[in-house]
Amino acid sequence: MVLGSLLMHDVPHGKHALILVKQPKGNLVWISTQDTSSTTKISPSTNEKDKKFEPRLKTWSDCDKIQDYVTIYDGYTTRDPIMLKFCGGGQAVPAAVSSGPELLVEFTTSPYGTFTGSSSQVLPLYGFQLEVEVIFVDVQSPTYSKNKKPCEFWIRGAGRGVLENPKHSLAPNTTCLYHLQGVGIFKTFDHLSLSRRTNAQGAHAPPSRFKVWISMLKFNLDPEFGQIDETSVGAIGVLQTQEDCSGMLRIWDGSMREPPVCKDLNCITETNLVHPSLQQYSHNTTNVIARYCRGTVPRTCDRANINETYARPCTVSESYVSSGDSITLELKNAESTVLRPLEFKLKYEFIDLHQDGLPMGGGELDCNRKFVSSLMDRKDPAIFRSVRNIFLFGRGGTRNLKCIYKFEGMRGERVRIKLRKVTTMNRQCMSRVDEDINRSFCYGDTSVKVEIFERPYHDTILLPRGCLCNSSNSSHLPVEYTSTSRDVEVHFTAYNMSTLDDPDALNFEGMFEFVKGPTNCKDGRRKFGPSGTIDMTFGDMECRTRPWLIEPSNGNKFLYVRLKAIFLRKYNPKRAANTSLLVTSSYRCETNSRVVLTTSEGMWIKFEEVFVFVR
Repeated sequence: MVLGSLLMHDVPHGKHALILVKQPKGNLVWISTQDTSSTTKISPSTNEKDKKFEPRLKTWSDCDKIQDYVTIYDGYTTRDPIMLKFCGGGQAVPAAVSSGPELLVEFTTSPYGTFTGSSSQVLPLYGFQLEVEVIFVDVQSPTYSKNKKPCEFWIRGAGRGVLENPKHSLAPNTTCLYHLQGVGIFKTFDHLSLSRRTNAQGAHAPPSRFKVWISMLKFNLDPEFGQIDETSVGAIGVLQTQEDCSGMLRIWDGSMREPPVCKDLNCITETNLVHPSLQQYSHNTTNVIARYCRGTVPRTCDRANINETYARPCTVSESYVSSGDSITLELKNAESTVLRPLEFKLKYEFIDLHQDGLPMGGGELDCNRKFVSSLMDRKDPAIFRSVRNIFLFGRGGTRNLKCIYKFEGMRGERVRIKLRKVTTMNRQCMSRVDEDINRSFCYGDTSVKVEIFERPYHDTILLPRGCLCNSSNSSHLPVEYTSTSRDVEVHFTAYNMSTLDDPDALNFEGMFEFVKGPTNCKDGRRKFGPSGTIDMTFGDMECRTRPWLIEPSNGNKFLYVRLKAIFLRKYNPKRAANTSLLVTSSYRCETNSRVVLTTSEGMWIKFEEVFVFVR
């Protein structure tokens, strides 16, 4: 017995070393598979001689007759898992890759055999030669098992990525579990600011914040060692009709601590019995939602293998979505992956279902939320963010999106909104603040924008108070607005989305606060009737910031408003100044006071400028 240990000591920072041994040249490997002792030698026939020296690599129990063989261990001791045991020769030795920086090669010879055979026979010189390589992988990547037993991988977070089979070989009868779980990376408004009395009404535990989206890109199990692949070039058009699950991948909807013990491939024979490892996760369905074997064609999205950047995104009908925040992948092989490689590649994404505030409707795809001051026990400024459910965006299959964030203050309160981050990529748009009235306006492609609206009175229409978009980080941010009433809405709209639009490309983040307002305005600033006059020079000091609301007695009528003032056209950086602007710019406003005419959604204003020439 000869032992050869391979150790890799010098590993670059942030990397993990794997040891690879192989021999692609079959003529450099020849280990006896027949009895060559002279005491038991019988003159063989010609056919037996041809069979005796047939170039063939034998494995496992085929090497027990003479007990001359090579064993490769995944580690530096004989107690570690055996990746390969072979004898014979004349055929390439496939690559065996360790899971760590140590690998042991053991050469065992029979005490009753001879090394070269008798001089009367023409026999080869028994022995072998192996090539050694070192592979480096990222320490934090799920490309290798940190423990030989059990083989487990943990992937937690709130993002997305690509997952592939281990880069190292797996011993026979190995099961690897991949635990994918969505985990939040920040505290939410609900956790910080919602009143405790909402939980005192017997409300049950909140649903899971995350779901897991799995799209299989590739699955392959090679044919048995030494056999020709019926789907290879030599047999074009021939498909395997018989399922082979000696190497398979099962997708479980839920969490598991240990590999399940099943009596069939889908683990549904005994539906009333639950494995002990699944009992503590009984709130999940924890059943097999997909099984991949050789010869089966379940849901796949293999077009992403051609071009991941420009390929059409995988759809839900081509994928799998968990019912909770976890999915478990079970990779199981009956044979060593040295002799029968088992490969898979999939895309995963953690779908963040959390939304700040309280729901206005129902369902996961409803993004309308409300923030009620009377239900909050903290009045400090709080953060609110745009929805991050990918299925509401273009990459998730949705064309248009509109989310309404409604803020309801108590009597005597006002709402202060501060939008500090807005991202509207994949279209040219920017926003600027008009210094005259301190409001933000959008210019360019406004198919994606964030708008601030205010309801001056509880039962009236919404009036726009600001618009924001930002495609190149050139917009004026942050933008702050304090309402004159207690009802404010923020609208996040996106129309004609493409597959490039997702929560990372289209999003916003802001802060809100309910602040105490001045004494209630006693002036009647809500006007009805066929006509009237508004005097803006007098009034209670507390009413100066409250708007005048003019409502026609009949909704089908037009409103005609005449102002003795100078018209200041809204600045547009994308449009050249016209004649009207040049004429009106000759006037100088001797006051900082401004009158702003605002219409509700769906209405517009037509200006007619009257010039009087005096001789």
